[in-house]
Amino acid sequence: MRNKTDSYERSKMKSREAESLRAEDLKADSPKASAKKSRNVLGIIFLTLQFAASVAFGLILARLNVLSNTFLAAILIILALLFLFTLVTQFFRSGRVVGKVFSILISIVLVIGSLFLYKTSATLDKVSSGSAITVQETHMAFLVMKDSSATGQQDLNGRSIGILTSQDRDLSVQSVDDLNAKLTTAAIPVTYDSTQTLITALYDGSVDCIVLNEALRPLIVENLKPNFNEETRVLDTFKIEQTITKAPAPQEDSKTEEVKADQGSFNVYLSGNDAYGEVSLDSGRSDVNIIATINPTTHTILLTTTPRDFYVPLVFSPTEGGTDAYRDKLTHAGVYGMRCSMYTLENVYGITLDYYARVNFTGFKDIINALGGIDVNSQYAFSTGKYSYSEGINHLDGDQALAFARERHAFNDGDFQRGRNQMEVIKAMADKIMSPAILPNFMTLMDQLSYCFLTDVPRDTITDLVKAQLSDNQSWTILTNEVGGTTGSGYSYAMGTDLSMVFPDATSVEDAKNKIQQVLNGQR
Repeated sequence: MRNKTDSYERSKMKSREAESLRAEDLKADSPKASAKKSRNVLGIIFLTLQFAASVAFGLILARLNVLSNTFLAAILIILALLFLFTLVTQFFRSGRVVGKVFSILISIVLVIGSLFLYKTSATLDKVSSGSAITVQETHMAFLVMKDSSATGQQDLNGRSIGILTSQDRDLSVQSVDDLNAKLTTAAIPVTYDSTQTLITALYDGSVDCIVLNEALRPLIVENLKPNFNEETRVLDTFKIEQTITKAPAPQEDSKTEEVKADQGSFNVYLSGNDAYGEVSLDSGRSDVNIIATINPTTHTILLTTTPRDFYVPLVFSPTEGGTDAYRDKLTHAGVYGMRCSMYTLENVYGITLDYYARVNFTGFKDIINALGGIDVNSQYAFSTGKYSYSEGINHLDGDQALAFARERHAFNDGDFQRGRNQMEVIKAMADKIMSPAILPNFMTLMDQLSYCFLTDVPRDTITDLVKAQLSDNQSWTILTNEVGGTTGSGYSYAMGTDLSMVFPDATSVEDAKNKIQQVLNGQR
């Protein structure tokens, strides 16, 4: 009897357990339970996204390296606290919705911030080589008269080819050697001592063809043969790459030492060349020649402009040039490469140009347009082409700013006033870049900089400057200076004939040297 009772009780208990399990299953399958489960899944997803966005933001920010360790640690702690706040809200019914919304907003902000930081980092990587070694391309063209019977390389078999004995001699010889390797009968090189005599030989039929550095073409059109492009044609072009190692120029007096931004001051050569398209270090005239002397300790920048027609000895390398035999316009130094311009200016001022920064006409316009225009102060009211400028502040887009910076014929002192206007444009660009107004156009600006701006200022030097600025937030003083001279006629090394030149005023050059040294030494 007792066994039957025990069996009945056990059966009853199993029945209750089964009913309880069915009830729990029904409860779990109810709409209310499903909604709760979905909320939990959403919470986990949002937390995961916020965590991933926080990690990505922190890593990119650390890679950019523009914040001090203290600031970086503070931001990482804030990100951790924000994540912890979102996590805690998910344990309380009243805070779950608020926590999810907060998590979404934080994640969106972090993703957008990460994109900005990544774009900045990528742009710095592209525009800043930070290398003492530069690869420079020179394009050597084989030119014939337009009515020549020659149509290709093979038509130069046994023909005479004119080359220069001084300028680009090695490149010309290399080009002829490369050509002769493809011919059955070697071409015969004929040497000339100037660009003018070389061009004359082509025109009067003394030679069948000439080898010419394409960077000389605009100079020939401007000074020797206005219809040169229409009267001649290119048979072939050889691209020659030269590896140029940064080295001090020949003179050693009063030289500055190359230093890091957080240790002292330095000089940057700002070059604006007269080319369009993507910026490069290819040879070409430099219409803007400004030395930016930067002292991070005193927060001072001195811009020293040198007229493009300044009559100075060109310095091609630490062992070549620098004497009166190589005198020419400063702008012609760019025909022989960026380093020639730098060595030449170092020779003029007795300094070291630690770095360069180059932009061309296309880049100049695009950068200013990306900034949303700039506000430039004009000393005079004047007109050039289709643009007019009033005395005082003018809001300019890229095309207007380029015309403003290039004009010289509207002024009594021509090239000198152009140099002043160029410095005003640089100051206006600096003001815009350092203002909050840049934010709406930030991504566009980064795109343009990566395409049309080049510098060998190391990435670490740039980020060190930004880091120091964010830490102390001090304003910068931008000073300007120019060197003077008198206009006259002088023999051009590049052209082989007399051209209009600006003969340096020794007193103003010496004054410029002193001012540069004062900023470098923290005395201004």
